[in-house]
Amino acid sequence: MNIQHQRVVELCNELRLGGVAAQYAALAQKAAEKRTSFTDFVEELLIAERESRRARAREMFARIAGFPAIKTLDQYDFNPFGSWDSAFAGDGVLTVAMLDRILHHSIIVSINGESFRLKDKREAGVLAAPAKITKH
Repeated sequence: MNIQHQRVVELCNELRLGGVAAQYAALAQKAAEKRTSFTDFVEELLIAERESRRARAREMFARIAGFPAIKTLDQYDFNPFGSWDSAFAGDGVLTVAMLDRILHHSIIVSINGESFRLKDKREAGVLAAPAKITKH
């Protein structure tokens, strides 16, 4: 990094433009190689700053919320939901309390019959046929 780049990064840090400071050298190199316009280069810098601030805000909100870990949907293991009693931290009481809290504010729609998802699984042979229920 040359001295001018270093001064730009220092100014960005002083002005609290951490995203620009972090991406400046790489974006400047890319702009020089592609011979992009100055306006396009500045736009890329501002996008980098915006994304950096959004990421920091998400991290701060997650830290304030006190989550034990941050997971995306891709990282989440949905297998525990086969047994609801231990779905949340292996604690049945906690699971019931959380479901109660969720369902308290919900409208429950009771559907008679089999869902399409289960019907398709039964037709594919993944699940056994439903047991016949006789009414007395």
